[in-house]
Amino acid sequence: MENKYKIFYNKQFGGSSVNTDEVSVKTSSDLIIGLAGTKSLIDAIKLYEKDKNTLKDLIIVRHSFSLNSGKHSHNQQIEPNFEKKYYDLVINLRNKGYKIKTFTQGSEYIDVEKKKTYISRYSGVKLNENKNDIVGNDYPKIKDKDGTIIYTGNEIAVNLVEKNKDKIIKWIKSTPHDATWLHDLKVYFVGCNFTDLMENNLIILKNIDFEILYHNQIDYSPYNTIPTEIVKEVYDDSIYKDYIINPNKISEFNDFFNKWLENNVLDNNMEAYCVVTDAGPGYFSIEKKNIFLSQDSDDAIAISYIPKIKNLIISDDTKFYSRTFFVLSEFSEKIEKFINSNMYLADIHNSILNKNKDFYDENNIKIEKFIKKKIKNENFKEQLENINKLNDLFVEIGDKEKYKSQYPFENDEIKDRLKSILDKLD
Repeated sequence: MENKYKIFYNKQFGGSSVNTDEVSVKTSSDLIIGLAGTKSLIDAIKLYEKDKNTLKDLIIVRHSFSLNSGKHSHNQQIEPNFEKKYYDLVINLRNKGYKIKTFTQGSEYIDVEKKKTYISRYSGVKLNENKNDIVGNDYPKIKDKDGTIIYTGNEIAVNLVEKNKDKIIKWIKSTPHDATWLHDLKVYFVGCNFTDLMENNLIILKNIDFEILYHNQIDYSPYNTIPTEIVKEVYDDSIYKDYIINPNKISEFNDFFNKWLENNVLDNNMEAYCVVTDAGPGYFSIEKKNIFLSQDSDDAIAISYIPKIKNLIISDDTKFYSRTFFVLSEFSEKIEKFINSNMYLADIHNSILNKNKDFYDENNIKIEKFIKKKIKNENFKEQLENINKLNDLFVEIGDKEKYKSQYPFENDEIKDRLKSILDKLD
C-alpha cells in the first residue's frame, strides 16, 4: 500500500533537508507494528508473506528489550524461544527478495561500561492528582548539563490533551499506575518517520547481543548442548542486526517525537498492514488485584493514532476475552480484518478463578462461541451496541478503587448485567 503522511522537523537535527515546516512525504513501504509478544509478531510476518497484494517492502517496528543488555523483557520471559526465529524469518524473506527494515525499542540502553540511558522511559505522562488531566511524568528526573531537572513529558502531555483527552484519561485510569511511558506510540512514530530518523542518525543499526538470540532457546537444541564459548564462535554478528534509538541522541529523538505529536493529523499518519496488540482490560497475573485492570494504556493510545489497520492480531488469553471486546468497541471502524491469536488459552484462568469457576465457565462458553462465529464472517457491526455494553461493563468492574477484589463477579448485580448482555449476543 502507498501511504501519505506528514513529518515535522526541528532544525537541531541537522541535514540539508531539515526545516521547521511540514513536509508532505510518500512512502512505498508496508508497516507491521509489534506491541505484544514475538510469537504473534512472527504470525503477522507470515501473514504478510502469504499475501500476494503487498509491496514486498516492509518496515517492522516493535517495543521489546534493549538489544545490547542480554536481559530479556517481560514478553520474552513469557515466550522465551522466539527471538532467533523472528530474526531468521526476516533474513529468510530478505533472501527471497523482500526489502525489510526492522526496529526494536527498549525501555533503556546499557553501554559497555554499564551506564544506563533511558530510551522509551526518557519521557512519559501521568494523571494529575485529581485524575482529570494529563501531566508530564517527573520520573525519571533527567538533568541538563548544569544539573537542572528537565521534565521531559510536559510538552507531550499538552499535545496528547489536544487530541483525545477524555479517552486517553480513561485508558490510563484503567491501569495499576495511572501513568504511561507511551512506549507503543513512540514505536509507531518511528514507523511513520523511519527514513528521516535514520538519515538524521536518531536511529542507528546495531548488532544484536548474543544472549538475546541464544539464551534459553530450548527449541534450538544444539545450542543447549554446546558450551557457550563455542556457540559464540559460530554466532555471525554480520547477519543479526536491528535498528535502535541512538542513546546519544535521545533528547533530540524526544524533541522530534514532541514535534510530531504537536502537528499530528490522523488522516496523514501511516496506515498499518498489521498491528499485534494486547490492548484492553485483562491482567490475570496480578495477585490479589482486580483481573479486569489493563496492564498498560500505551497500546490503545498508539492504535488511536493509526488511521487504518488492514489486519489486527489481538493477543487475548483473558477470561471473557475482555481485550478482544475492548478493541472491537474502541477501534472496529478502522480495522479491516480481526484475528484473535490466543483463543485456546482462556481455560488457563480456571486455576485462579476457582471461587466462581462454574459461573465463569458457563458464560465464557457463550462469549467464545460468539467470537469464533463473528471472526469467521468479520461482521461485528450488527452487534456493536452489545459489544460496547460488554466493554463498558469490563471497564467499569476494572475500576481499581471500587472493585479491588480479584473476583469482581462476586457482585450479584454485575452478574445479572453480564448475563443480560450475553443473552442478546448472537
